[in-house]
Amino acid sequence: DTSQRRVADAAAVCQVTTFDLLTRVAGMDEVDLLVTLRSLVDRGLLVEIAADRFQFRHALVRDAVAANLLGRERRLLLERALAAMRDLMPDEVAARAQLAAAAGRHDDVVRLARDGVGTYLGRGSSFVALRLADLALREAPEDAVLLGAATRAAWLVGLDHEAIGYAERWARAAEAGDPGDLVDALSWWLRLMHERDHPDLVATRT
Repeated sequence: DTSQRRVADAAAVCQVTTFDLLTRVAGMDEVDLLVTLRSLVDRGLLVEIAADRFQFRHALVRDAVAANLLGRERRLLLERALAAMRDLMPDEVAARAQLAAAAGRHDDVVRLARDGVGTYLGRGSSFVALRLADLALREAPEDAVLLGAATRAAWLVGLDHEAIGYAERWARAAEAGDPGDLVDALSWWLRLMHERDHPDLVATRT
């Protein structure tokens, strides 16, 4: 019915689907939302993965629901979700960046990533930091902060080849900028090449 479709549409565009977020994005009060969520859970469309946190049982169903949205519907839901997450979930930087990318707000993606990658690295969430940096680098491919974070994150998760690639890009981007960034980038490149046992390349670049 209309209420179920409204909640399903809202859940399909949100990267992090909580009860409070759904009330804002779907534009429903708590009582109506509870009734609708119960029906969607009973039908097997959604599952409650933790207290007040929901997701589609199958990712393909979520994608199908999102694909059936009109362009204007999708944009409206994305804008509501971004505003709600900014107020309710300010620390969910990676999810907010994903929504901003989907909404075409590319400057926000870069800003969120620059602000958030260091926090994720500090928490030990290296893979999340790498995904966030990579997402923003699609919009700002020569951003030294993002390239440096991507280098560190890729190394921490054991993706040495990717880390070397990021370090090389970081060094090229830093050549026209802050000499300190260039030193950091080259130092990381040398470290990575040393760990992969390339003494000749290390000696030449040094």
